[in-house]
Order: sequence, then structure tokens, then C-alpha cells
Amino acid sequence: PKTEPWSRVIRSFTLAEQLFDLEQRQPDHPLLAVFAPLTMDSDTNLENSAAACYNRIVQSELDEFTRQTLADAFVS
Repeated sequence: PKTEPWSRVIRSFTLAEQLFDLEQRQPDHPLLAVFAPLTMDSDTNLENSAAACYNRIVQSELDEFTRQTLADAFVS
């Protein structure tokens, strides 16, 4: 929001901005793979990279519960 006083109290973010920043800092982060279906520019690109995205999630160093949850989100 750009209206006072809200601009001093609330800070807004977009998913696209956060993913871009994350990609700059940690290009192999599993969350980038989780959100690939929302960020890919075509279904063909997603289809070609879906297996790699899924593998990045399930082979990450996250705990088993988190890996499974993120993999389920990706597949959904």
C-alpha cells in the first residue's frame, strides 16, 4: 500500500519478487522447483523440466516431512 499510514505499517511482497530474489541467492533452492509450474513461460518448458524439478525437491537436504509436503504441492 502507498497510502499513509499503511505504507509505514505494511510491507507487501509478490511471489514473483520473492522467487526472483531467492533464485539470485540460492539458484538450486527446492522452493524454486515447487513454484516452477507458476513461473514457467510455457507448458512445454514445464513438461521438459518437471522431472528435474521433482527430483530437486525430493533429493534436497530438507527433512523427510518437508520434502514430501513440497513434492505433493509440486505434483498438485
